[in-house]
Amino acid sequence: MKRLFIVCMFLCAVHLLQGQKLKPLSIGDKMPNVQLTVLEKGVVKHVQLADLYQRQPVILDFWATWCGPCIKTITEADSLLRMTKANVLFLPISYEPAAIVEGHIRKHKRLQEVPFLFAVHDSIFAGKLIEMKGIPHEVWVGTDGVIQAITYPEEIDAEHLLLFAENKLPVLPLKRDLVDIDYSKAIPFDNSEIVARSILTRYKPGVSSLYGAFVPAMDAEVKANRFVGLNKSILQLYYAAFCASNGPLRMNRTELHVKDTISILPYLFEQRIGRKRLKQHLYCFELILPLEARMDVLYEQVLNELNQAVPYKATIERRERDCWILKQSATFRPLPLSTKKRGAEWKLGVLSRLYASSTGFMTEFLNWQMELPVVDESGLTGAYDFEFSFQYSNAKGELSLEPNSVQSSLAVYGLELIRGKRSVNILVVRDK
Repeated sequence: MKRLFIVCMFLCAVHLLQGQKLKPLSIGDKMPNVQLTVLEKGVVKHVQLADLYQRQPVILDFWATWCGPCIKTITEADSLLRMTKANVLFLPISYEPAAIVEGHIRKHKRLQEVPFLFAVHDSIFAGKLIEMKGIPHEVWVGTDGVIQAITYPEEIDAEHLLLFAENKLPVLPLKRDLVDIDYSKAIPFDNSEIVARSILTRYKPGVSSLYGAFVPAMDAEVKANRFVGLNKSILQLYYAAFCASNGPLRMNRTELHVKDTISILPYLFEQRIGRKRLKQHLYCFELILPLEARMDVLYEQVLNELNQAVPYKATIERRERDCWILKQSATFRPLPLSTKKRGAEWKLGVLSRLYASSTGFMTEFLNWQMELPVVDESGLTGAYDFEFSFQYSNAKGELSLEPNSVQSSLAVYGLELIRGKRSVNILVVRDK
């Protein structure tokens, strides 16, 4: 999927909203009475914000359908409110239109169960009245309309909900987003004369979780000299180096031989340790090389630098695994060679065309975007043009290409994926 960072869509929306300058609200300010467009059990209606907070305290929860932590926050808030019976209204607010939000709720069984109103098509709060950079973002509004807190979602717990319902909310830690950061540039340190560096820091509040090399997707000849990973676990950083940031972390591509699994991949234990302790195991890492290098060289150096900085050692080794194997089908006919310049096209963030590309290059994309590894045994060696109708699914909690959509796209060219076992690269992490 063509996306350098999951946060990009939200940031674009924020920048668009910042065209009209309004003074951002802060703790102690009175929330203006604005009209909201809301979804209530699939029905679109309009309500006045004051009509909501005058009846009960309100937590404004800024989220988006593509944000996994946001959805977790909504469902956890629902569970806490059911358990405590606190008289607090939890109001998710998205900049997305009603059709997208409603469609996402229909596909998400747990969201169908929550009784909340869902505010949609927000063009007033995010980036205007409420200054933020990352989501989820929580704004606590009392029955007098005064903002009492602006927090991270982990402050939404049973104790705070009960106190908020009684207008006794204590002072909570303020969520401070670094709204002026340009994420395409280096992490903001004082030294502006950097030629090369490798640096690993602890979790940095206010910085969105992301990683990448900031290069065009699906460019076989691209070079770069910088990799950055922000607020990621050690295993996520290792995996980014292993797959050149080309896909989500898949545990079937890894082997862990470590005693302290929590420290290397805390997300597996988030329910047990809580979000606050989870952040103790997240890091920021940046590598800048003095000269641009091929992507394989850059990510090899990322792996080496991480091995130096952490109490683990990661290697890439061969293992036999269940795979998809690219083969010529019974209907295969010789493919015409491409006469175009090498390139790629995307539609709504999904790869739709490749020009002058090998099956090996196409397979490399499929390898990181499908649940199982993909191996090219097509026997084709030329450069061809391909058109795809790929679809993604999230059936197992991981965003992956839907195999049937891949099969139908390949069938046009007399190609198919067959299940089998092959020796493939695996990320192996051991204690030093």
